[in-house]
Amino acid sequence: MGTATREYLEMRQESAGGTSPAKPREIFDALKLGGFVFETKDDNVAIISLRNMLRKNTQMFQKLPNGTYGLRSWYPGARKPKNTSVENASGDDEETEDVGKEKYVPSWRRNKPQEKEPEKETATDGSPPQQFRRRI
Repeated sequence: MGTATREYLEMRQESAGGTSPAKPREIFDALKLGGFVFETKDDNVAIISLRNMLRKNTQMFQKLPNGTYGLRSWYPGARKPKNTSVENASGDDEETEDVGKEKYVPSWRRNKPQEKEPEKETATDGSPPQQFRRRI
């Protein structure tokens, strides 16, 4: 679905002569008209899965403030995605390295002494502990 969406946006760009972002519904209608078969039980589920793919595939698609999506290559000044796994066009995963970066730990969690649980009373005669005994 990602490849078909990318190709549709590229064709849309060529026909418009510049960047031409589209709303998810426009992309869905164009893919369906072009013969793409969505493997879902109905169109509503297909649109939801298309939106989910657009939102999660930030390496290829860029969401704009007006709710439309375009190709990331059209917007070189846009913020970089936050995830660390990058999927390139061939489908291989290449990991980005976080060299020299340590995970942040709040000061109240650093070197916190381990608190021991209080010893529970146990009776040697088989009776329940004091807190469970009935008062008479």
